[in-house]
Amino acid sequence: MGRLSTEEFFIPDTSASLVPILNEILEFVSKTLADSPNPEKALFKVKIIVTELLNNALKHVKNSKTFIRVSVDDNNIHVIKQDIGTRLVINDLYLCQKRAAGQKFQISNDSLNSLYAIIESECQLKFVCEESTNNEIDYDNLMEHFGLLIITKTANDFTYTHNPETLLNTFDVLIERIKY
Repeated sequence: MGRLSTEEFFIPDTSASLVPILNEILEFVSKTLADSPNPEKALFKVKIIVTELLNNALKHVKNSKTFIRVSVDDNNIHVIKQDIGTRLVINDLYLCQKRAAGQKFQISNDSLNSLYAIIESECQLKFVCEESTNNEIDYDNLMEHFGLLIITKTANDFTYTHNPETLLNTFDVLIERIKY
């Protein structure tokens, strides 16, 4: 069994706090990867993903406790953002309604990518990107869901879960460490 380092960060709901929290998280990951060969790519991915999760927290989670937990082991970097609040609504896709697992819904597309949500379970989505085959751009949803696209393209795995009983939202991101 390899080593595991985990730290949790509380996210205040002010824009002035975002850069200091991002720097704290990046410092933690950087220290954890210090003895790794060429940690720059993994650190860059963490920076992109955490920046989008922090922007999401500031934009959508008002007056709620938000936490980001980062775990680093020999193979992966795991980033989890949790908050209490209303569920994520994407276009007309409402989570925690009766839906069959495996259903796939397009969220947005641009000239390069199509972003989809796949129903994993009644209250869980998995985000995936595919190369776009359509030259028509969905301008209405492109910018609203651009952060989801960025995280999906950067991560190896990205899921969202909502617990309707506790109102806990969990964004779960996995990054496979790059080894050289």
